[in-house]
Amino acid sequence: MALVDETLTCRKLSNGWRANLTISEDAISGKGSGNGSDKKTATLLTDLITGTGSELLQPQLKALFHSHGKLHEIPVALHNNRENTVGLLSAWPTPTTHDKTPSLILHVAVDPKCAETLDELARIQSRHQLILDAAGDGVYGLDRNGRCTFANDAAEDILGWCRKEVIGQVIHDIHHHTHLDGSHYPKEDCPIYAATQDGEIHRVDTEVFWHINGSPVPVEYT
Repeated sequence: MALVDETLTCRKLSNGWRANLTISEDAISGKGSGNGSDKKTATLLTDLITGTGSELLQPQLKALFHSHGKLHEIPVALHNNRENTVGLLSAWPTPTTHDKTPSLILHVAVDPKCAETLDELARIQSRHQLILDAAGDGVYGLDRNGRCTFANDAAEDILGWCRKEVIGQVIHDIHHHTHLDGSHYPKEDCPIYAATQDGEIHRVDTEVFWHINGSPVPVEYT
């Protein structure tokens, strides 16, 4: 098991994790004699989990601090200097009191069959990304909290945001936060956010998104 804080920095690792990752307890706590880069590799969870979907895991984990939910058996690969250990990751928040830092407990059940699952996910993701990038319209994927899970090339071209900058961010806060007249656009009034909550189809043709340079972009969206 692993214990991580809200920055997804590892605070504790079980003997099993440290054995699989060839990481010492001193390195995790920052007490090692490395040159600094070793400390970063040892302490940041996102440097330890690799492979398909790893960039999406970070916002999912951070969301647990606010939703008090649980992730259950997500295929992941734990990386060390020699090889990857594949398994199913589950995560849940620890009970907190006023004097304790919010933390998540992470557990990975090692399963050799996960390697096949991760390979298949990689093939599916690559195929879907090619289809999305061929589309002339901008396409964003959002999770239930409105955080971006993917974006295609056209979305980058239209709004100027690099997808790496918006993955895991609440999309409304980035490009849909203000009406054309300059008035604030609450997320709760946004049809996009409504779709993540009610599962209904919403079509709009009278609004703007905001380009990275601050200019409004008239849009039609579903």
